[in-house]
Amino acid sequence: MKLILQLFFLILCCSCSKKTNITTDLNNQKIKITNEGMSFVPSYVECSLGDTIFFELDSYHNAVEVSQETYTNNQTEILMGGFNIDFGEDTFIIVNQSKTYYYLCQPHIEEGMKGVIFVD
Repeated sequence: MKLILQLFFLILCCSCSKKTNITTDLNNQKIKITNEGMSFVPSYVECSLGDTIFFELDSYHNAVEVSQETYTNNQTEILMGGFNIDFGEDTFIIVNQSKTYYYLCQPHIEEGMKGVIFVD
């Protein structure tokens, strides 16, 4: 039984290291989005499939993906299946669809704190 558990953990570790190599592909861009006051910086990003977008936000800002309609109408409903970066979270997403990602800071939508990620 002990041998089976050791083998399981070895396989698990090997499979995790393979996933890490995929996300560090040298052909993919790594882009950082932060905030300055009530703005995302940069607020507009153009990138390619597989690129990594890092979010480094202050503790009073979040970044949630919304539909184009929600974005245009300054509403805050999160897009089902979209990304959701919590307040003050330093994390990343890997863009895996050719589309336009619309996102905003929910408590600061009235101040116009919105952003766009265009993936070609």
